[in-house]
Amino acid sequence: MAPRGESVNEEMRLRSRRRLMRATVELVDQRGYAATTLADIAERAGLARGLVSYYFDGKRLLMQSATHRLMHLELAAALAELPPDASPPQRLAAAIDQILHTALDHPG
Repeated sequence: MAPRGESVNEEMRLRSRRRLMRATVELVDQRGYAATTLADIAERAGLARGLVSYYFDGKRLLMQSATHRLMHLELAAALAELPPDASPPQRLAAAIDQILHTALDHPG
């Protein structure tokens, strides 16, 4: 069996990081930040606990990364729904609305 190529390894790392960030958002939404442990996050993501520490230097940085990714995805989706000829004020209004909706949907 041939060894995996670097691009395959990189894709696997990226998928693992995304799973950890998704699990972080889900658990913090359910339990709150203080009640969510790194072990809980790893279990929810279906990954070994050691991978959390490998990819992120602590729960705070994992939460920051997860929040940044969530906001980016939500904002990109909202802006993609606008018509191509939307004016800058319309784009700004849509961005502000989406950021506020995301904050309301994920208060933790």
